[in-house]
Amino acid sequence: MQNKIRKEKYLDKSKNKLFYDAFQLITPKYNYKLKKKHNFKKKKPKIKFKYCLTTLLTVSIIIVISFILFNVLHLSSKNIISKFTKIFKHKPSKKDIYFKEIFPNLQDSFNNAKEFLKICLEGKLISNKTIKPSENPKVSAVIPLYNCKRTILRSIRSIQNQNISDLEIILVNDFSTDESLSIVEQFQKEDPRIKIINNQRNMGILYSRSIGALAAKGKYIFPLDDDDMLLDNDVYYTITKIADKCNFDIVGFKALSASISSNSLPIHAFEAYYQGQENNQVLFQPELGLYPLRNGSKYGEYYIYDVYLWDKCIKTDIYQKALNKVGAERYSRHMIIHEDVVETCFLFNTAESLKYLGKYGTLHIPTPGSGSWRRFDEKIRNIYNLYVTDVAIDFTKDTFESRRILVYLITYILEKPSLKETLEQNEYIKNLFISCLKKILKMKYISNVDKEEIRKRAEKIDFLKTQMDL
Repeated sequence: MQNKIRKEKYLDKSKNKLFYDAFQLITPKYNYKLKKKHNFKKKKPKIKFKYCLTTLLTVSIIIVISFILFNVLHLSSKNIISKFTKIFKHKPSKKDIYFKEIFPNLQDSFNNAKEFLKICLEGKLISNKTIKPSENPKVSAVIPLYNCKRTILRSIRSIQNQNISDLEIILVNDFSTDESLSIVEQFQKEDPRIKIINNQRNMGILYSRSIGALAAKGKYIFPLDDDDMLLDNDVYYTITKIADKCNFDIVGFKALSASISSNSLPIHAFEAYYQGQENNQVLFQPELGLYPLRNGSKYGEYYIYDVYLWDKCIKTDIYQKALNKVGAERYSRHMIIHEDVVETCFLFNTAESLKYLGKYGTLHIPTPGSGSWRRFDEKIRNIYNLYVTDVAIDFTKDTFESRRILVYLITYILEKPSLKETLEQNEYIKNLFISCLKKILKMKYISNVDKEEIRKRAEKIDFLKTQMDL
């Protein structure tokens, strides 16, 4: 019994000792761990969380500010950034400027024109394909008509005989008084691609061509006069192929001017337009604008050239954008001569790029008594020249090159002996001329020498000197 009690006491002591030893061993570790854990929870997590939150807020603010600045700069890029780093829809490369396209030379082009004209005058259609209208044609040919019964046959046939059929022919009848309308109505019966627009009164070529362009649905517009024609059957195909490749707003090409009478074959080509123009030349200056200038023998060693529309392929959206921008008031003026110059100002002010080709595409046949070649006295021509000057003032940009156009125009008008009589007969024209003269003399890019020359010429007309400070 006693041994049993001693054993139990020993066990109790052992248990107590074991418990005590275990407690001594565990407690420091436990306290140590708690201390470390406690410090970790209270101090370090708070400091790290604070730093993370500050970093996140800073990054978020930077992102928001960057996004706002990006949008502001993006929206204002056309006005600010474009002056320095404009992103063009098409940047001309050496390949664009110097790419080689082999075209027939002057003599071969003229021979092709003689053969093609013979086919068109005989009323033949080269292709036997079924003619079908297109909802989205490639080409819109636009022709204003006025008393052109002798010439319209060859013009329309030259378009119908092109080796692309995906086109539309828009004819704007400017209140013709001969059989022109009945002739084109017969064409319309055989060719559903022909559309006829009739003016209710004589509006002039500028208006007629403009409303024809506004009605166009093709990708490209090829203007043509009612007494001219295309030179061969692959004009549209060749020019549009290059226009698609280069993505330029306007593609210009060469033209032959030939003498012809009584619808016979041309005797010779007495002039090739733009003989001094380098083939494949590119004009690409959207900040300055495109201006039809080159060296010449006129005053100031400049004169206007390339103001014709029948030697150009123009993107339809560019053409329509230009007309909508200038407004109907501008293109509704009754103009029969020099209307090409007015519309060229509209187009060159809107387009950003132009490419010239060595391709001869149009046969220009001056025909007295038809279309724009009706005869006018010098006083009427003075009025049209003044309209051109007024438009050029408003639709040329403030650069030295563009102002040279105005110097040429105003000095050309002031040279006319009949100017004084023209201004005295019409008060509106007189006031318009004085207004144009004042604007030109205030332009900064016109030199003092040129201004002095303009004043000197204007002083010859007494009432100009008395009514305005020259």
